[in-house]
Amino acid sequence: MEACRSARTTVPLIRCVPNDLWMAFAFAADYLLALEGHGEGRRQGGGALKTPVETPEQILRSLGENFSLILAEVSEKTGKALRAVERASAELVKIGQLKYIGPQKGGRWEITPKQ
Repeated sequence: MEACRSARTTVPLIRCVPNDLWMAFAFAADYLLALEGHGEGRRQGGGALKTPVETPEQILRSLGENFSLILAEVSEKTGKALRAVERASAELVKIGQLKYIGPQKGGRWEITPKQ
């Protein structure tokens, strides 16, 4: 926290949830400006820029196409690690944007629009 303050950057957002501690750091303004010059979501070297923000969006997109997918299938479809998909989907359930309906086997996902 002190290092962020002394560098005059935004201090991270700290959130405690059962079994997890989340720290969210904001990108520096000059980094975001540099991205705009190279096309959104791309690095100068041409590799895709990966951010944690993509995972929940990719999960919702995948489940929107097929509500009966299991998280392992979402992981394969999005190219994200299963644990990352599990964490992101748990957070989506916690904030009420995602809900599982029915039995563990044979149920389906339901996406709730943002309020």
